[in-house]
Amino acid sequence: MNVRMLDTDRVRKLTPLRIQRMLKEQAPDLPVSQTQIYRYFHGEAPPRLDVVYELARLFGVPPSYFMPDEFLPE
Repeated sequence: MNVRMLDTDRVRKLTPLRIQRMLKEQAPDLPVSQTQIYRYFHGEAPPRLDVVYELARLFGVPPSYFMPDEFLPE
């Protein structure tokens, strides 16, 4: 997955480490490790609700973006 950086307009690869660092900068009190992000990234574990909200805020999308369709109301 790639992301365009708003400050430099460069396209960079989005890695679990980069996501963890971005989250730490945005929400320093949110306890989330690089390993947890890796597990979320690869579908090995569902993210906690507080992490979902911070990721949504970070990427400017609704929290439902990170939810599987079967969990969303019709």
